Amino acid sequence: GCTVDAPAIDLEDKWEALPRPHIHTHIAVDDFAFSLATGLSYRPAIEISVEPDAVSLLPGQSRDVLVQMRNRVKRPFSGNLIIQSTTNLTTSWHTHPFDIDADGFGAVPLTISAAQAGGHLLTIAAELPNGTEAITTSPSETAVLCAPLGSIVAVETDDKLFIENDSFLATAHKKGGRIKVWDKVSHKDQMFFREEVGPPFDPRDLEKKEYDISLRQHNGQVTAVFEVNSERFKGLHIRREVLFTAAPVMQITHHLTNNSDGGISCTVMTRLIMNNTGVGNGRSYVPTPDRLVSDMTSIFPIHFTDFPEEPEKISEQWTAYEVEGNMHGVVWTSASKQVLRDGLIDVHSRAVTLTAGEKVSMDPLYPYCGSGSWQDVRRVWQRIVNQPSKTQPTPQAPYQLNLEPSPVLTLDNSVSIALQATNIRKMALQGDVSMTLPSGWSAKQTDFKIDKLAQRETFTEPITLTAPPAIGPAMAHLHLATAAADEMIPIPLIRLGDASKSVKVLTGEGDDEQVLLTMQNGRCSWVLAPNYHAGVVAWRDGTGENHLLTKYPDTKATFTEFTPFHGGIQPMLPDRKSIWAQGKLYEETFTHAIVDAPDARGLPWHGVQMVSPLQHEQFRGLRAEVEYLTLPGSNVLKTVFRMVNETAVYRHAQLRFQNYFQIDGDYENCIMVDQDRMRKRVKEDYWEFHPTPWMAAVNPDTGRCLVTVKASGRRELFLHDLGPFGGHLWAVDDVHIPPHRSHELVAYMALADSLEIGKQYAALAK
Repeated sequence: GCTVDAPAIDLEDKWEALPRPHIHTHIAVDDFAFSLATGLSYRPAIEISVEPDAVSLLPGQSRDVLVQMRNRVKRPFSGNLIIQSTTNLTTSWHTHPFDIDADGFGAVPLTISAAQAGGHLLTIAAELPNGTEAITTSPSETAVLCAPLGSIVAVETDDKLFIENDSFLATAHKKGGRIKVWDKVSHKDQMFFREEVGPPFDPRDLEKKEYDISLRQHNGQVTAVFEVNSERFKGLHIRREVLFTAAPVMQITHHLTNNSDGGISCTVMTRLIMNNTGVGNGRSYVPTPDRLVSDMTSIFPIHFTDFPEEPEKISEQWTAYEVEGNMHGVVWTSASKQVLRDGLIDVHSRAVTLTAGEKVSMDPLYPYCGSGSWQDVRRVWQRIVNQPSKTQPTPQAPYQLNLEPSPVLTLDNSVSIALQATNIRKMALQGDVSMTLPSGWSAKQTDFKIDKLAQRETFTEPITLTAPPAIGPAMAHLHLATAAADEMIPIPLIRLGDASKSVKVLTGEGDDEQVLLTMQNGRCSWVLAPNYHAGVVAWRDGTGENHLLTKYPDTKATFTEFTPFHGGIQPMLPDRKSIWAQGKLYEETFTHAIVDAPDARGLPWHGVQMVSPLQHEQFRGLRAEVEYLTLPGSNVLKTVFRMVNETAVYRHAQLRFQNYFQIDGDYENCIMVDQDRMRKRVKEDYWEFHPTPWMAAVNPDTGRCLVTVKASGRRELFLHDLGPFGGHLWAVDDVHIPPHRSHELVAYMALADSLEIGKQYAALAK
């Protein structure tokens, strides 16, 4: 077509794309090399495009699009738009007149629908007058992708491939063999990838080459095939196959063929660029050898050496980026080198040597683009490397500043801890640390200096804290001031009890003539009933009121719709396969013993353990161990429900503590509060899992509360709101226990004078 003003229009009836002339300049400065290129690009007199440039439809669905025109000639035109191909497509017009100004723009609306699923091409050209004849411009092809939900569809144009599923749209280009991946959330190209062969990798060998590209569709999957010959390694043929399914995961496999007469030694570098990672809400997740690091993508990783390049220095082969509500990342299984920096990921394959005529296939890579979280990307890696663990690490900052161990717990007037800082980044950490302590807490030194803390080094400074005599939680703060920013880090401090006191367990008999155990620690007392329900039937402090709602010693009591109802703190083991659905353990026989159970920090937990080899048919071969423990002078009760699998097979168990409250003797006005919401007394019941590690039952008249903190399994609690009959909760772990192994449900409960104090015990979830 003509792109300049001319007295006549000379447009050929048949248009053919020709190779574009280019001039390439390769420049090397020391060890750095780069390329410059210039050339000519053909443009038709009337450029036609469709917005959107790829049309996505469900079968039978219609879509309004805009056919857009750009006049690159300095004179006006009148003509017709002609739809040349409508196979399997229905359009609102086939021919439409247009007028367009000189060097101007024009547009015509069009409605498209497709009754049949598949990839279709909408071909549109402009018919222009040329004296007594009419000529037709080069056609414009638009991909129309029609597929039901949960499937994948693809189509091939003259120079591009389009592949779409529910998560993304991928476009593949001949030039450089690039694939761009556009997400369905922001409709931006969030990722593109290509390869180079080397070493050396500069100047670029494949980036400017024209690949042969094609599609292969099979069994609900699509494979995009890219083929090219290397100039650097004469006779080396590279074939890249990218497998697409309905999932957000792709699979890239490279196949190399040596068509030369001699040997070739090389490595394939797959380069993935995560676009838009520099925006304000972009966040990276990088599994370093030390920990899972997460920070804004503009902060980490930004140096090539922030992440180890050597494969033996990493334990997990994946990385992920969260941008604009979308997650994209990559998983690999083997590499001779990996480079991560600033949204760029280079994965170098193992080095191979091919003899003449030899073919070799490289290990796949797995890009991810779609909705979800970093856990979804990591689960892809777990599945590929056959690591089925359900536990996920906790993301941490590139540098850590903390008081260790954290949270700070003590029974004494003083506690020895350490200020500790670690740095993952290449950039050294340097700054001033100031420790602010709450009222009653003190230390001889509160100001510290971190001087050029290098990558993967640790700064440690011992500290002795003096604790106040009063039992309860408080919050310290570490203030870190660096040249770039100031940061404040909260550190929970809890005086859990008084080491000068002791814990005693007294044995007596209840009104049912069964054994009752009374556990006292100088601040609170608990009454335990092994033969009633292996639980706790009373919790008292100085007021003398029982803070637990129970029907002890009645074994047939009714409360709302529950019969029998025991209440208090009650271990439960529901069986979903039988009518024994409530899972009450009162039919089992428990023995009891007084136990010392110091924890990993050496805190002297002391109390009662109840044990039962379960006899119910569904649970034979399981042993239940229930522990109620406290510390001297403490307001905290530690509850442990341990299930031991004594069989040679996996066993399912849902371990529960069902806790029923009447703070200061009142259950009818009990308010349930967690970190996100509050539930007052209303007529309606409300049962729901809350994604919170703590929940408090509050007496609105006295302000006092009993807070439950879950410290095992999923950090969530089940709100068991019985409307006018009070707010209560369950701590639940639903587990699959391996043969000859065990699982512990652990929850801490603290009696506090206010909700503000009580919710600080949430630190015990750690």
